[in-house]
Amino acid sequence: MKFVFYQSREDTGYVGEATITAIEFSEDPLTLHKKYGNKLFLSREELEAYKTNQERWSGLRIRREPKKKRTWMAITLDNITQYPSIIKPERFVPVGG
Repeated sequence: MKFVFYQSREDTGYVGEATITAIEFSEDPLTLHKKYGNKLFLSREELEAYKTNQERWSGLRIRREPKKKRTWMAITLDNITQYPSIIKPERFVPVGG
């Protein structure tokens, strides 16, 4: 599968691509940091801060069942290529892609 990089600021469009070689899920981002270290997009400090802030972001729960933990995802990329020029999409691309 391909992973396409989209630039949403300034000159918007597709700016590159990569081949997805693996996708891994974890309930604890620090587990992913132990495995991948500096290869991750976020530093250990950023992951810890995000995890702490996640607890503050949770609002009042009305449901009675236990709250599900959010799953973290690590995507391993290979053959990362930047396009020589930005490719404009033919139609609007929403935030979710």
